[in-house]
Amino acid sequence: MFNRYLPVKTELVICCPLTPLQQNLYNTFVGKQDFASNSSKRRKESEDVISARGLSAITQLKKVV
Repeated sequence: MFNRYLPVKTELVICCPLTPLQQNLYNTFVGKQDFASNSSKRRKESEDVISARGLSAITQLKKVV
């Protein structure tokens, strides 16, 4: 319905080195994440919750860079 009013979305990916601040934020974020936990609580979570957590982490990292 609204698609005819919106312009076509285009994305441009530009690769460049991270600034020192971005490196610090990135490393701090990754260091605080529990990506490989083997706890029984983690094992009992559904795959959907784990996937949502992973996608959220990717989104946050994209914001940093």
